[in-house]
Amino acid sequence: MAVAIPPAHQLIAQTEPLMSPSPTTTPNPEVAPSPPSNPSTADKIKFRKKTIRTMETELEQTLASVQSGSYSSANTTFNKALKKWYTFGGTIKRLSPTTYSPVADGFATVKTALQQSNASQKSLIANLQTLIRNAKEAVTVSDAND
Repeated sequence: MAVAIPPAHQLIAQTEPLMSPSPTTTPNPEVAPSPPSNPSTADKIKFRKKTIRTMETELEQTLASVQSGSYSSANTTFNKALKKWYTFGGTIKRLSPTTYSPVADGFATVKTALQQSNASQKSLIANLQTLIRNAKEAVTVSDAND
């Protein structure tokens, strides 16, 4: 005797959705909340200013690592700062092209030096000090423009 099996779309419609939350589900405290889907301009400016200041701190940490001879640590910290620059460099370029170029060039120079197996510590320190001075100017430009 053959059993009639309904088409798949009818079976799916007859079952409760697999992903529906139960009414007693509580939020998982380990999952970070999503950022607002439409942040205000003030929120964006506040985030930019905070992030650029963090970038400056990371560059100073990179310098300290190079001075102590810890190139692995310097590379890690520098890449964090570089990621922040990639996020907000365009804004600095729009706000002050004369500030943007020395910072962008400084990042490129230091990145190349950190990738070399025989980087000159003295040269790297000088390049980082110049980059930090220029990055401070980018912070000033960011802070002055809302």
